[in-house]
Parts: sequence; C-alpha cells; structure tokens
Amino acid sequence: HGAERIVLRHVGDMPFVMDPDMARRFHKRFAGELALWQAQDSARGSEGHLVIAGSFARRRQGTFDLIEVALMPVTGEWMPYETSDERYLIARAVADKRRFVKGRQSRCRDADREPGAQGHRRAGHCDSHP
Repeated sequence: HGAERIVLRHVGDMPFVMDPDMARRFHKRFAGELALWQAQDSARGSEGHLVIAGSFARRRQGTFDLIEVALMPVTGEWMPYETSDERYLIARAVADKRRFVKGRQSRCRDADREPGAQGHRRAGHCDSHP
C-alpha cells in the first residue's frame, strides 16, 4: 500500500497519512530540510524544532490525509534557518545576547521566472522560506 504516517507531537492523537505519491514528493522536496534538521538536532540535543504547515482532509477511518505540506527547521528560539552555518550564527548571536535582523530567503526555480523578465517571479509560483 505504501502510505506513510506522520505523527506530530502536539496532535499525537491525529495521525496524518501521505499516499505513496505524496510521500515520494515529500521526501524528494524536503530532503535538505529533513537532513539539516536531523543533523542539527542530533548534534546539539533536542534544541530545534521542525515546523510543518499544510492542508489536510479527514478520512472516515479517523486519520487525516495530507494534501499540501511545507517544512521549516527552526532553532530552539523559533528562528528559521537554511544552513548549518546560519544556525551557528543565530545560536552565537543569541548566546551573546546580540540584536540582529534575520532576513527572509526566497528560492525560485528558473522555470518559475517569467520569460524575459530578469529576476521577476510569477505570483504564487515560488517557495518562500522565512
């Protein structure tokens, strides 16, 4: 059957299910985020979190099908990061009680850029990562 279940800490009584196609796309799309979070989490103890956002539908069996999903690794202070170097810098700034501004990163595939419009993106076609 190939479906995968995801159980979230804060809603442990609400198992989410990904069909085989969704699971394949999930692991392909979020391989980097999952690896980064797992590496950082195991290296420093359970300091960080993995934020998940998505839409779902309830099945008659009491489980919930994930329709769309996004992942974002964050520090123990809930600051998003995209690389281990960035996480280190954030941790250092927090430990030193420094004030800083964390900008947002936007990743857009070349196919999502409008032809001939250098750097301009079509609305709604790019993943934005806080």
